[in-house]
Amino acid sequence: MGIPTMNSTLKELLPHSSAGEIDESAFLSASDLITLLDRIRICSEEIKEKVFKTVTTYDTDFKRIISQADRTAADVQSVSEELQAVLELFGGSAGNLDQSSLFSSQRFQKIPKNEEAEGSANVPVDIRICNLASEIHGIRKRIKEREDALVVVNAVSSLFAQLLSTERKFTPKHLVEAASNMRHLQRKLRVELEYDGQSTDNFEDVKPFKLLQDAWRERFQKLVNILENMFAKAILVKKSSSELSVTSPVHCDSLEAGSEPATIELSVIFKAMDVVGVLDAKLAILGDAIHKHILIPILRDPSLVVSTTDVTNSYPNSRSSLTLIKSVSQDNKGGQNDEPVSFVYSRVAQVIRFLHKNIFGDHAKWMGRFGRLFWPTLAETIISGCLSKAVPNETSQLKEFHKIADLTKEFEIALANEGLIPNFDRAKGDKLSNFAADVEVHFATKKRKHVLAQTRDMIMQADYVLSESSWGKSVSRLPEDSDTFGDRSISRLHNFGAVSSVARKLLAIIHDTIEDASLATPRTARELYHASRDAVQLYRALIPVKLGSGTSSLSQAAALFHNDCLYIAHELLTFVYQYGDALPVPLKENFTFVDLVPVFRLLAKELMNQQVSIVAGELMTKLDQARGFQRTDEKQLYEITQQSLQQVLAIFNNLATLWRPVLSQKVYTEVVSRLIENVVSRIVCEVLAIDDIAVQESVQLQKILRVVEESFPPYLTPPQTDEINGDQVPGEDSDPIEKSVPSWRKLGGLLNLLDMSLVTITQAWESGDLSSRGFSAAEVQKFIRAVFSETPFRQQCLLRIVPKF
Repeated sequence: MGIPTMNSTLKELLPHSSAGEIDESAFLSASDLITLLDRIRICSEEIKEKVFKTVTTYDTDFKRIISQADRTAADVQSVSEELQAVLELFGGSAGNLDQSSLFSSQRFQKIPKNEEAEGSANVPVDIRICNLASEIHGIRKRIKEREDALVVVNAVSSLFAQLLSTERKFTPKHLVEAASNMRHLQRKLRVELEYDGQSTDNFEDVKPFKLLQDAWRERFQKLVNILENMFAKAILVKKSSSELSVTSPVHCDSLEAGSEPATIELSVIFKAMDVVGVLDAKLAILGDAIHKHILIPILRDPSLVVSTTDVTNSYPNSRSSLTLIKSVSQDNKGGQNDEPVSFVYSRVAQVIRFLHKNIFGDHAKWMGRFGRLFWPTLAETIISGCLSKAVPNETSQLKEFHKIADLTKEFEIALANEGLIPNFDRAKGDKLSNFAADVEVHFATKKRKHVLAQTRDMIMQADYVLSESSWGKSVSRLPEDSDTFGDRSISRLHNFGAVSSVARKLLAIIHDTIEDASLATPRTARELYHASRDAVQLYRALIPVKLGSGTSSLSQAAALFHNDCLYIAHELLTFVYQYGDALPVPLKENFTFVDLVPVFRLLAKELMNQQVSIVAGELMTKLDQARGFQRTDEKQLYEITQQSLQQVLAIFNNLATLWRPVLSQKVYTEVVSRLIENVVSRIVCEVLAIDDIAVQESVQLQKILRVVEESFPPYLTPPQTDEINGDQVPGEDSDPIEKSVPSWRKLGGLLNLLDMSLVTITQAWESGDLSSRGFSAAEVQKFIRAVFSETPFRQQCLLRIVPKF
């Protein structure tokens, strides 16, 4: 144990005279400690005396506080028992809130007097006072908690009593009041329904309020079921017979009316449902049923007549009904196009008037609520099922549509007067009037769809066969119902060869569309112009797909499509000259099809190049079998060479059979000349490439080349008549085969070389005949070395054959 030092607490107990002289860091002496002990005893006696005086003076008050605390503890015990009874009333378990958790009896047990006397003798007075103050604070806190719990119990009891009282008001006379009270309780309990939004309960941890909320929901659903049952009794839509019946007042079987009347008006049901918040949902369901089973049948069959009846069975119950009846005699007075529309309008207006009068009782508020839910669907149905069908198909019929537009405006005004159309503007109209006012746009859209659908169907149904094609003057022989395009074409078909009916019908569609555009307003004309362009693009996209793999081999359909592309490209150039002056002024500046012309010409070129490449590949494959025309003096090899040549000629025969009736003479000559040039040039090159030609071999080569020379010219001879219909084809001077096939003269020269002597060959070279046929000095020298034996004379002749510049 250390020696104590001076600090501030001990310094206060010393006399003031000596306290100032003591150093706080110095150790205390024995005399200082004795002095401090004396001062502590004196202060303790003074404190005891003051406490004794205080206890003696306020003894009565202390007894009164302790007695009051004892009574409060008893009251809290009774409150705890009452709260437990309330919880049991709501069906909850009282185990979670037992007596021990609400009231602690041990804390409030009275201390026996003898024990209190013994304790007071042993415990100092100041400690007893502190303990007593702490006990009083705890008692006051628990009293506050019990008071708050009592407030909660009273609130729960009051709310439950209000809920039971409201449930007793589920009677015909107090139904609206009960609905209002339920909504008031809903706000107090902070209950949010599904159609009101997400739940925002703030009493999730308070079990009594959760029980109250569940009780409210149960009774609210009961009220909603009552209202829905009465609504279903009052308004009934029979699906099978398309009948709408309305009964008002409604007999209330599910309500305890007591001495009150057991009936309720339909307007009261509406008010209660509106207060509860389910009116809009029921009106939407009602509108959907009327739309499906009443209005749609009217739109499908305008001959249906709307029949209404009012039946009074016994006062005060009355029943009215609306039924659709098939009309026995049509009341059509004429065959005008607006009559179906006027019939539909009159029938629909009858239905709306019936709803306004018999269901909503001429109540503008309910009718307006119903209209906000029902009118958009009704308008779209009338537009799609009636007005869109009344849009004319021809430009000349647009003026007749103005009568329908007037009927539409009157119809909307009639519905607005019934309160069905919310926020109706008589000057601007609503959905139906706006649709009728934009009839030109709808006409153009309808025409555009029709043009594209007609083009698509025509393309998908047509076949590229020669029997459905035309050539030259045979256009005039087409059946009258095939198409009417022949008279409007300013081109001559024989310039393009055979043109398929698909192309002619396509151009007929485009001509009709542009003619309509020339008679229409600028806005409609522009739509029709784009529709005609889209039809051309549709043809360009679909036909290659339709032909498909048919163009991967030699095909007559490919040749027809080639002609169609050239023909369409030519016709597209002429449209601006045919219709440019007749079109509306705003469209004249942009009206053109010229940008599509290169597309079709390129398509024709690519297709023909593809076909020529396919045929050329087949020809080269067959020529490969000849093995370079070598050793033809052997019988087997000679037969193989002959067979190869026959296969080449068979390909040309097939080509002529398929393409000569289709392609124009010019195109056909160009194509066949290219193919003959490929074959002849290869034959000549391979014969000249032979290193050694025997006498017998030269004879066999002459026979082979003679066959080639005699077989190919007929393929380039122009026909004298149309091979389709037998008409005379206008004469066209075809180029000689020597000009169209550059290697042809060289082939003739090679035949001569095989039969010429060495001297004659030398003279022919020196005269320039061989060079004019395309032979070079090296080729002639190689041929001489292959045919003639090596002699001094051959050497002299070779020296005389030199290149000429």
